[in-house]
Amino acid sequence: MAIHFSEYLEKKLRPYRYALPVAISACAGVLFGGFTLYSQAKSDAQMLRALSAHISTLVETQDRPDLQRLVKSMADERRTALLIVQNGTIIASSRTLSELDRPFESSSEIRLANNTTISLNGLEVEVSVVRPDGPKDLSASIVMMTPLRDVLNPVILATVLVFVFGVFGSQIFTGRFSKAAALSLRPIQDLDKAIRDLRTLQDPSHLK
Repeated sequence: MAIHFSEYLEKKLRPYRYALPVAISACAGVLFGGFTLYSQAKSDAQMLRALSAHISTLVETQDRPDLQRLVKSMADERRTALLIVQNGTIIASSRTLSELDRPFESSSEIRLANNTTISLNGLEVEVSVVRPDGPKDLSASIVMMTPLRDVLNPVILATVLVFVFGVFGSQIFTGRFSKAAALSLRPIQDLDKAIRDLRTLQDPSHLK
């Protein structure tokens, strides 16, 4: 009886061995993913603001060659795409020269904050080009686009690790729980056996 009950209990708990780790890893992935996106966007925005004054000077003087070299070197260093947009037109690009002097069209899909969106281009952060005591009517901005795969790779890895450890932990828990439940029923089993033995001694034909 104990063996059958243990197998029954283990069978009933089997779905939770995977359902619970999946739920936990999904929640962990969402939380860690949100935190990672927020941290990356904040870091990108801080860097762009730090360079905004220098870029503002280049935009004011319309020094396109230096602006293009600066954008290209920054993008290569951070493995991102970088654009300088003025009045809706791209005036510097790290991607290709063919898009210069073309209208900038953001393929934004999910807006996370006033200056951050998730688009087909990846995590897109836009910061206005300004400098202290500089002109206020430049109508220029810096747009940095980081591929989502670079941002979310650590999130995927962490989610997989949480799932693996969750499955391992649930296997141990359900196994120990089944054994503990079976052991807790042992006194009842012993009592049942004693009663059956007593009845057999009194009337051997009763259990036939």
